[in-house]
Amino acid sequence: MGNIQSSGDKTATGVVTAKPCRYWGMTGYATSDDVEITLHDNYEAASGTVVDRMKIDFSVKPTDHHTIPRGVFCAQGLYMTISGTSPKAVIQFEPL
Repeated sequence: MGNIQSSGDKTATGVVTAKPCRYWGMTGYATSDDVEITLHDNYEAASGTVVDRMKIDFSVKPTDHHTIPRGVFCAQGLYMTISGTSPKAVIQFEPL
């Protein structure tokens, strides 16, 4: 764990990082309805290995956090899909 970075607020489907990295975790926020966030080891599209998936039930717990104690190596970078009304995610990763 050397240079862990934050993606900042991500509110739309797209690239988190286009370089190999170690994924350390994410925080997801639901502001008005349920949210689903999926991270893939593939910076080009929502395909390939699913690294993490988070479903947030707005009526039960509008914020959730996943921590990956040893991190997950992502050879192809990270691509995020996110759904919901005004969803938000913050991804922690370490460029390699």
